Amino acid sequence: MSSVLSPDVDREAWLAARRKGIGASEIAAVLGISPWESPFSLYWRKVEGWDFEPSAEMEWGNRLEPAVAQKYADAHPEYELGDGHLEEHPFQPWMLATPDRYVWLTENPTLDISGLLELKTAHSGDGWGEPGTSDIPVYYRAQVLWQMAVVDVDWADLAVLIGGSDYREYTVFRDDKDIAVMVEAGRRFMARIEAGDPPPLDDHHATLATVKRLHPDLDDTEAQIPPDIAAGYRRACAMERTAKRVKARYETRLRDAMGRARKATSGGTFVASRSIYEVDEHTVKAHTVDRLNPARAKKES
Repeated sequence: MSSVLSPDVDREAWLAARRKGIGASEIAAVLGISPWESPFSLYWRKVEGWDFEPSAEMEWGNRLEPAVAQKYADAHPEYELGDGHLEEHPFQPWMLATPDRYVWLTENPTLDISGLLELKTAHSGDGWGEPGTSDIPVYYRAQVLWQMAVVDVDWADLAVLIGGSDYREYTVFRDDKDIAVMVEAGRRFMARIEAGDPPPLDDHHATLATVKRLHPDLDDTEAQIPPDIAAGYRRACAMERTAKRVKARYETRLRDAMGRARKATSGGTFVASRSIYEVDEHTVKAHTVDRLNPARAKKES
């Protein structure tokens, strides 16, 4: 590995360095498995130099990272931890990674890095398996495999705080076959950037947001739309109206069946939960929210 930037460098320099390659947090988007970003949105973020819009999840993830790291350190006196740097692969400089922490053996910290530590927070345990296994969300697995390839280590631990109080640890071991697939996908993505060839549009929410960002203004012209796009959009709008009516019908029946219950299950499987809370006047006009929170549909792997 080769250190490019230290952790305390200013954000503008860090972003400029990352534009030159694919970071560990970006490879899932290249592969089309990221919940937050699509190949199309990542392409234009690289080309235009856009930064991420900060979110509450990102803010609290950063704020809680030291606490999660300390919990891991307390549980593993056999390890010394060090802050990660922005690294590039020695032979593929477009392969970048910024591990959260390096891990050394306490008994001999002068040796090479033993492994890596990635620190996460999550609202729920969806996608996280039994602690101590490698059963983690696939996009995080891609991230740590990419880090292992860049830094050249054989394992990485993930320490995650779920729901603010459920601390878990997972271990992922290096898989060179999967890494080879990822490297080839990354190489093709970088070739697209070099050729000015954006990835195709898809149905990811980040793709729609990127298209809006690419065309922020209006003029008085009229766009002639291909018939297949026009027909598909009309059909989708009709399906959405139908789906909303059907959802309203079954939400009514579900609420009636739940009565005062907070949680609904069917055959031992979670269906939905109900939450009621007050909204303060300083936020918007004061009102009470009564919301059903459905189970998330699992994506096909």
